[in-house]
Amino acid sequence: EKVRFYNIAEAFLEEFKYVLILCNDLGCMSSCDDFQAKANTVGRLLYRFAQSAKHRR
Repeated sequence: EKVRFYNIAEAFLEEFKYVLILCNDLGCMSSCDDFQAKANTVGRLLYRFAQSAKHRR
């Protein structure tokens, strides 16, 4: 169940990254580099949590 939660969270994070790119391209944001870096960090954490949960089964 935790693995599924982490996978869903990863999917939402990818959607968020897409929206960041879109906002940047449309000029709604001056720069999204900081948000992108933080989103990448969150993505790595989610991946590690999912891997850890898989090994605990």
